[in-house]
Amino acid sequence: MKLVYYPNNILLQKCNEVNVNDVDIEKLFSQMFDIMMNNNGIGLAAPQVGLDYRLFVMKDKIYVNPEIYEMSNEYELTEEGCLSFPNLWMNVKRAKEIVVGYTNAKNKKREDKLFGMNARCFQHELDHLDGVCFNQRVSRVVFEMAKKKQRKNRVR
Repeated sequence: MKLVYYPNNILLQKCNEVNVNDVDIEKLFSQMFDIMMNNNGIGLAAPQVGLDYRLFVMKDKIYVNPEIYEMSNEYELTEEGCLSFPNLWMNVKRAKEIVVGYTNAKNKKREDKLFGMNARCFQHELDHLDGVCFNQRVSRVVFEMAKKKQRKNRVR
């Protein structure tokens, strides 16, 4: 299992639901968590490691078949990065608070209310499961400016 980079096709496809009885969730979590941590990430979605599963890890938790039930009407424009776009940073508009549902590693349905960075990260990772990358959440001009800055920083 290794990190997949944009524009790999798997990052642009909607992932399939996971039957937790068909997959070793603990093993997936362990491998994905290690990749996330080794790359200084706070979240990592299955398609980012080449898997067609609706699941992601975030901090120290795995979210299987996640969904958003509610989003606040308040939004925040804050800088985001993505492990599939190394050293690329852009301001992305996201809901400040969300109510989410998912299945955990023990195959139990859960519901949480997330705020701030946790809400932002959940939305970012869920986008990956729907074949949406964060460059699709900004204008073409913003994306091009970020790539230019990325190239400039790479030269240093």
